[in-house]
Amino acid sequence: MIFLRICEDRGIEQRNTLKNCIKSGNFIENLSETFAAAQEKYNSGLFNLQKDTLSKLKLDNKVLAEVIKDLYERSAYDFKIMPVEILGFAYEQFLGKVIKIADSRNATIEDKPEVRKAGGVYYTPEYIVQYMVQQTVGRLVEGKTPEEVASIRILDPSCGSGPFLLGVYDFLLRWHTKAQKRPLTLKEKKTILLNTVFGIDLDPQAVEVAKLSLLIKSTEGETFDSVHKTRDHILPNMDDNIVCGNSLIEPDIYNTHAHAVADSLNPFDWNDGFKKVIKQGGFDVIIGNPPYISIENLDEVSRKYFLTRYETCEGRTDIYVAFIEKSLGYLKPGAVFSVIIPYAFTNLGFK
Repeated sequence: MIFLRICEDRGIEQRNTLKNCIKSGNFIENLSETFAAAQEKYNSGLFNLQKDTLSKLKLDNKVLAEVIKDLYERSAYDFKIMPVEILGFAYEQFLGKVIKIADSRNATIEDKPEVRKAGGVYYTPEYIVQYMVQQTVGRLVEGKTPEEVASIRILDPSCGSGPFLLGVYDFLLRWHTKAQKRPLTLKEKKTILLNTVFGIDLDPQAVEVAKLSLLIKSTEGETFDSVHKTRDHILPNMDDNIVCGNSLIEPDIYNTHAHAVADSLNPFDWNDGFKKVIKQGGFDVIIGNPPYISIENLDEVSRKYFLTRYETCEGRTDIYVAFIEKSLGYLKPGAVFSVIIPYAFTNLGFK
């Protein structure tokens, strides 16, 4: 709904697209039909009703009407100028939370156990994201042609709601625009996004927010005519670029544990998930802010996996160390690696 509302204010969608869903009939069914039409038009995966349960949702007309009205006359926001970064920032307020439903049917919001033990979730300020992107991607593109820059592959292995991915994509859009001395076409912006930006995260909702933010970013500066004159689908499908999985646990865990146990940890196979990139030698840049969680605060299966799978995980260590070891194994020769880590890492004595 937020995506369509932004597109309305940007002139990409017809006015009142969402408002028309609450005029008559069953509002949630009307909304589902609107999403189905959007999926046909955009083909981004954002409106794919085959992979979610929206069509099964039973929702009172009054409830949905209140939500949609809040996006129009009762909203204090101008969606046309609202920075896309605000979506990820808003979602990150809830990244460390989980909703618990009691037997009484009352709902409470609690910190996830591992987040509570770690002392909370910490966010990366935008100015730090911009600095790190400039010091990595910025240096890598120096002296290169647009064709050479188009072959750069960049990954955030713990992308969350996508602040680093958004920073990378924004930098590349501005660089290509300046290098080619003209505005980029929608097709060119789609190509840059699909070829260059990659991310992994364990939180499925964070992954969806990251995709949403990137897709909204790709429509900046577009008009109704520029978007709808394309013969292709308007937006790229990001399902193979921004994926949900455990960056640090691979399918080899099935060799020692039952499928039900392994499945619960959502293992991710880098060689299969990023097959094309790995086949080309790996990533040119890996960037991000990995979580700081002591392995002592993990479940027993994960803890044993880290201690046996990673050479750098010894004793009372933290999973950010495993992120470093994992990332270094998937970088091209001459690539750039930049992550935020605690100062204590400098005292660990690695050789």
